[in-house]
Amino acid sequence: MSFAESPLSPAAAKFAIATALALPLAAAAWILFRPPPEDVPLERLPEPDVFETELEPYDWGRIAAGDWVEHEVATASPLDVSTRVRTRLACVGIEGSTVWVEERDHNVARFFPGASVLCEVERASGRIVRAWWGGPGRTTKPVEVRRVITSAGPPGFERRARVDGATLAVAGLALPCSRALIMERAPGGLWSSRSAVWLAQQIPFPRRATVAAADERVAWEGGRARGGVAREEYSGLTVRMTTEVAAWGKDARRTLQAP
Repeated sequence: MSFAESPLSPAAAKFAIATALALPLAAAAWILFRPPPEDVPLERLPEPDVFETELEPYDWGRIAAGDWVEHEVATASPLDVSTRVRTRLACVGIEGSTVWVEERDHNVARFFPGASVLCEVERASGRIVRAWWGGPGRTTKPVEVRRVITSAGPPGFERRARVDGATLAVAGLALPCSRALIMERAPGGLWSSRSAVWLAQQIPFPRRATVAAADERVAWEGGRARGGVAREEYSGLTVRMTTEVAAWGKDARRTLQAP
């Protein structure tokens, strides 16, 4: 199951990439949870990571200009280091085959307070073509869009996924959801991850949850899960992450401009 076809959030996918690279536990915890810079001008900070595939999981044919959603994301590591940040995704324009998205993901919210990333997205594929970052009223700077190469993993890599229905109480509402449960385990039990994601039709930025035809080793039960993320729980080798929707709407306005 590739990240593009998994219901995992882009933030969880980034953590999964770190896990898949088998970083030592202490080093991984330092990379993911190092203290944020204090009183450093935006222009002097290193640029945030932007991967070309991180917005692919969304169903761009069902996203309209003005759609936005915010989530509260809580993370914890085995070293008892924890964070809580508020993320945001906003569709700030659609021009033909191009979608303009302002993104503040977990890493940007944690390490670059006040900043966002403006992404030029190819609507047909969901791939990020170009990106810039900055804050309201600041001159934006280009960001390198990095490539990600995924694979089905070595023989014996176990993947199971199941979809069922559930009602979730969130943001003061009882939302009917599709719930996707996903488990991955490396050969010999070297590492494993578990995740659960609740998708609701009312929430913008609907996520696709399907299995790639090329990845025949995924054991998938149930139908398709569709909708925006109401809640997500992820547990891997180096991190536990809980994501819950905080607010959403249809009146997003652009705050960043490409040079």
